[in-house]
Amino acid sequence: MRLELYSEKVPPTGMIDGDATRRAIGKPNLGFWEVFLRESLQNSWDARLEEDGSIDFAIDAAHLSAESIATLREVVFADALPSPANALGELLGSRDVNALIIRDGGTRGLSGPAPADQAVPKDVRTDFRNFVFDIGRDPRRQLGGGTYGFGKGVLYDASSVRTCLVYTRTELDGELVDRFIATSVGSGFEHASFRYTGRHWWGLRPDRGVLPLEGTAAAELAAQLGMLTPDGGTGTTIAVLGPQDPSADENEPLEAVMEAIREATMTWAWPHLAAASGEASIRFAYSVRGEPTMLRVEDYPQIQQFALAYREAVRVQNEPGYQHSWQVDAHSLPLDGNRPRTGVLVVRRALQAETMERRLGRDLDATVALMRGPRFVVRYEKIDADPHGQYVAGVFLADAGMEDAFARSEPVTHDSWAREHGRAKVRPIGWTLNDIQTATSVRLETPDPEDSKSSIGGVAQLSRTLAENLVGFSGKGAEEQRHRPPGPRSRVELSVMVAGEPSPVRADGEQIIVDFPLTVHVRPGANLARWTVRAEPRVLAEAGGGASKAESDTPAAVIGWFADDEQIVSGDQISGPELRLEDMRLRVAHTRRAAIAVKLSKEALA
Repeated sequence: MRLELYSEKVPPTGMIDGDATRRAIGKPNLGFWEVFLRESLQNSWDARLEEDGSIDFAIDAAHLSAESIATLREVVFADALPSPANALGELLGSRDVNALIIRDGGTRGLSGPAPADQAVPKDVRTDFRNFVFDIGRDPRRQLGGGTYGFGKGVLYDASSVRTCLVYTRTELDGELVDRFIATSVGSGFEHASFRYTGRHWWGLRPDRGVLPLEGTAAAELAAQLGMLTPDGGTGTTIAVLGPQDPSADENEPLEAVMEAIREATMTWAWPHLAAASGEASIRFAYSVRGEPTMLRVEDYPQIQQFALAYREAVRVQNEPGYQHSWQVDAHSLPLDGNRPRTGVLVVRRALQAETMERRLGRDLDATVALMRGPRFVVRYEKIDADPHGQYVAGVFLADAGMEDAFARSEPVTHDSWAREHGRAKVRPIGWTLNDIQTATSVRLETPDPEDSKSSIGGVAQLSRTLAENLVGFSGKGAEEQRHRPPGPRSRVELSVMVAGEPSPVRADGEQIIVDFPLTVHVRPGANLARWTVRAEPRVLAEAGGGASKAESDTPAAVIGWFADDEQIVSGDQISGPELRLEDMRLRVAHTRRAAIAVKLSKEALA
């Protein structure tokens, strides 16, 4: 079996063309791959099976095999496009085809009837035709992350030939149904005395129009192209052929494309990785040519600070009477209690801002991450910088009752909240944005650590709260501590860093014993025998005063290096071969009255 081409002609009454369809998304103030990630991820999140459930979301930047390319040429695209629009034929003829394969699981797939002209009851979902055929949004759909229905145009812009393959497994009338169709949205053109809109589909041709291939044949075709859903359950897979940034001067290598998508994920979707439970609500799986690449909040120091603020904000929003930590300031907005509540604002201030690595390529210091129900960051709202140089990370969470108001204020790309016009008494978005500026313009007072309780719980919390703000130190003879793990081309043989909050182990008289979690990265083939790593405790000063060496009146000492709850080495020094890649911890003892961080340095043997 091979699919048949249907090219949409302009009817006598006229029709919007493919270019207009793609341009409907406008010109957002974001990078292209940021828009691409936001739109595709929002579509998957809105299709989750359970309102409070989680999903799988995977992207593989793949170089298609000769067998897959042959399947495309002989089965999917055997019917060639008219010559004025046949860039696709040139790509497939080159036998060098890349694709971005986006797949989700834990979602319902593209459900509902396939024909776009079939009337259905209001309670029947129409996801398939909304995505594959329709332009704009079905007003019966609930408002989610994607509220307009135009964002799918970015998928076609991401293809050098404006073409995507779509496979979905969904439930229809109580049974699982597999569907496969190819679709292209290009420019309008004229051919053989007719005008065409530039929209094309490859599927089955009934008496009129086009329908997807269904059933076993659809699943087998998806399997041949490597497009099955992650777990074989319901979900959707989209293959974008010839991935490109249309604004770029030249095609980017797959590695660069995926790095941009990784960065976009950590900029805009990090809340789904930052739950206090440690369970991700979106399980990301990214790869380049089959080689996986990790996504972890702890590898992005700026995002770590927002994640800590986010966890506090969730508790402030959901737990009446919750007492937030001393290092954050929390507000119910608007500040005028006589107005309807719009959400909660939590602002966190962290020490040692000068050591915060801007790994994301943008400085998020002194911003508030605005978000609503889908828990994607809408925008980073700029606020006043800290006068003492502390890093400022804020989070605003819109209340569920205001969800529709905030959703309707967003443009097609969901990257802003527009202030309302009209009477001041009914401007909740305007109140919120104004009060974010008001609430953050006042310098927050930092309590004196001397006033903290002397119990192990209180002091360990103080130590933990202060220490988690230090991203790393640099010094003479030491490697500059960065939270970027060495990449495949890095010359860094060994990297050891503090990776999160220290945890209390026990109290021993006037001392507290804590463990600092460590992350160890080793370049393949590295000679670890030439390296020694040393740990030096540092006493944290109040309110951004930095850290100094531990003095005799506030002693702190390294007990040793641990892995899997067993001590590997005692003392403050460890050789490279003794390090472990998993569950590595540094154990430190310090007095109750001191808050401690550690400086890690490494030395190479001559």
